[in-house]
Amino acid sequence: MDFRRALLSVSLGLVLLLIWQAWLDYSSPPSSVPEFSRNTQPDELPSAPETPTLSSATDDSGTLPSAPSGTESGLRTPSVPVQESGDFVVVETDVLKVRIDVEGARLTETQLLRYPVEVEMPDVPFKLLKNRPPEVLVAQSGLVGRDFEFPTHKTRYQSPATSYSLSPGQRSI
Repeated sequence: MDFRRALLSVSLGLVLLLIWQAWLDYSSPPSSVPEFSRNTQPDELPSAPETPTLSSATDDSGTLPSAPSGTESGLRTPSVPVQESGDFVVVETDVLKVRIDVEGARLTETQLLRYPVEVEMPDVPFKLLKNRPPEVLVAQSGLVGRDFEFPTHKTRYQSPATSYSLSPGQRSI
């Protein structure tokens, strides 16, 4: 009796799966992939693009070509920092020191205070974000206000203080 019940349960599951697949085929929009008729000859089928091989990628001397530099390919690294408004809010905890630009609420500089750049320089903290060349790294984010007022990256935010710091033993600012 147990075997029959298991067999019926598996059969019911299989039938439900087939019905669900048929419903998906019926309710889905037709695909935009062109279909070939059965009487299409093999020489009439479109050919696949030719893929380069290692032997075709090497030149006569047998060396592989090099990638173009950033200026040759049209890509440039930013040489100037992101425009700052000049008004900042500095938040300092026991681990992080963050400088926030009030225009757009951009994080323009973030330092890990407990982690030095090098072991030999323990007084210089590691910078996660920085707004100075050659490595300009700035974090921008979006906030939503009341009544779905969407600020932009040019929206000026206000803060009652220009500096916040976490005192030793405190858990929040």
